[in-house]
Parts: sequence; C-alpha cells; structure tokens
Amino acid sequence: MTALGSFFGSSGISDERFHLFLATGLRNEGDIRREPTEQIELEAIPLEDATELALSGAISDGPSALAIILANHRASRIGLGRG
Repeated sequence: MTALGSFFGSSGISDERFHLFLATGLRNEGDIRREPTEQIELEAIPLEDATELALSGAISDGPSALAIILANHRASRIGLGRG
C-alpha cells in the first residue's frame, strides 16, 4: 500500500477527509477483503483504461476519478504499467 494523498470532500461544509492509497501486488479477488454485509461487484480494469475513463468523464465520481489519476501518476513514477 502506497499513500497517494488526502483531500477534503466538502471544504467549508465538513471536515470529512478522504485518504487515498495505491495497492499493488494483489493476485486475485480473494486478496480483497470486504465487510460481510457489503454487496458490491468487483470488475478488474487495467489502470491505464481506468485513467482514460476518468479523464474522458466516463467516471464522473470526483473522488474515484481523482484516486485513479493519482494512482496512475504514482504508478508511472515507480515503474508500474505504462503510466
């Protein structure tokens, strides 16, 4: 896990802070821990593809897009993927 940074979700309204991390070395879906009641479908997407989706606006959720873009930037700096 590599820290990517943090940001405030609603500056001036709330002090809620989001912390972003890049996880590497995961081998399969079994490596990802979930809460027992969590109902979510996981879909593996290469980081480069996710970055294109974020940059094109196809991923319009701000925190997700920011996390993807920062992860791509960090991955390129540490030599993972195309960057």
